[in-house]
Amino acid sequence: MAKNLKIEYFDIESTENFASLQIKRIKDFVKLAETLKVPHVFKTESDEGFFLFFANQILYKIKRNGYKQLEDYLDAEENEYPTAVEYYEAKQGNFLTYKEYKDCKNSGITDRLAFLKAQKLGFIDKYDEFIAKAKKNPKLLPSNFNIDKFDTAMRLYEYAMYKNFKDYQNFQEATFLGFPDQTLFEEAKSKGFTYADDFLNATRLGFDNIAEYQEAMHLKIENKFEYEMFAKFKKATGPGQATHDEVLFVMEIRKYENGKKLSINKIMELLNEWTDKYRIKINAEGEKSLPAWFSSRIDNKEAMINFITSHRELTEYGIFDKEGEYFEVSRMSNETILVDGSNVAYANNEKETVAKPLYRNIGLLVEKLKQLRFKDIIVIADASLRYKVGDPQNLSPLEKYLTYQEAPAFTTADEFLIEKAKKDHCFIVTNDTFRDWKAKDAWVAENFDKIRIPFMIIDLDVSIPILEQRLSKMNS
Repeated sequence: MAKNLKIEYFDIESTENFASLQIKRIKDFVKLAETLKVPHVFKTESDEGFFLFFANQILYKIKRNGYKQLEDYLDAEENEYPTAVEYYEAKQGNFLTYKEYKDCKNSGITDRLAFLKAQKLGFIDKYDEFIAKAKKNPKLLPSNFNIDKFDTAMRLYEYAMYKNFKDYQNFQEATFLGFPDQTLFEEAKSKGFTYADDFLNATRLGFDNIAEYQEAMHLKIENKFEYEMFAKFKKATGPGQATHDEVLFVMEIRKYENGKKLSINKIMELLNEWTDKYRIKINAEGEKSLPAWFSSRIDNKEAMINFITSHRELTEYGIFDKEGEYFEVSRMSNETILVDGSNVAYANNEKETVAKPLYRNIGLLVEKLKQLRFKDIIVIADASLRYKVGDPQNLSPLEKYLTYQEAPAFTTADEFLIEKAKKDHCFIVTNDTFRDWKAKDAWVAENFDKIRIPFMIIDLDVSIPILEQRLSKMNS
């Protein structure tokens, strides 16, 4: 701000009959007045008139250019105001610099408080940087963002506030990621998206999860409807495991009418029907086809037979008769399970030649089976077991929470177990592989390993890995 001059001002009407000098620069005029120790400065009434003073019979003058005082003229020049009108208007609005005033004036604002807020939020100092980056990277901006509209920092500030951005940093980050407003930017971030194009495209396709969207794009899945089809299989297939048609067969057969016997031809027909629901791609000829991600392996009868005879999970839903070439839908019980009592009783850390069987082992195993959600536990043992155990007193407490059956006369426990498993279609807990029975019974040879559940008893700890994995899968 120019210093206060100790000068009195007087209005005059005429300056005729005096030799005169017109000074070009206000700084020179003031310096000359101070050097000559001029006590009075005159001014003509018109704003377009002059400031004048007399010294040594010479009239010194300079155009007023609309300024009321020399101090104002000096202050305006120091702060680069081009006109008095702009200077006084800025002064009235309490602007400190011409740049402040110009930025507001160009945007149609004369409110310095609004300007100061824009400055505090970073829009004034970062404006030139933003414009340069925007012109260099126009493809990063939102599709409807026209940089030519923002020829001042205040216009950019007003736009950002209208779009609910918090400050310049927040605004420029979102804008150069393609987001047109703060609401959309925050929503995208909350769902894991970085770029507006990805978020808007994902939303259009029905996705609200970045991981699902990226996976869908990688697999060339076109929308959420198709992705939900894919997701049904995702967990069950896994890398290098079952194909989608195999998983589909298991998914559908578990819902099929219990007791039905299905020939291989019928099974192939059903698989084609079930697969048709996933034919959602339409080619140029208007024909429907399976998506690219849908993997298949069962393309003939031989492949189907190989699958249903080797896939362990299918034993829960039915048994394949290899001789008759049919699959009988008979879902494995989730509540009833058979226990080979004699085999379990002998399971311990000692050698069988010296160890006695224990009902304690059966009790430990049954407790584990109850933890694995089996409600109907049937223990089948040879009639002679009760005479061999080392803890006969433990049988009576066991019978209170399980069914204990001894094989009928002239029937071994093994035979009784097999017949009951065929009839009730349930698993058998045993470490016996029934090798002798496999040699003489085709059903046992074909199916026993699929329904046999091995176990381990070490000290008082029981482990049944197959059933524990099954329960984990059901819970996940």
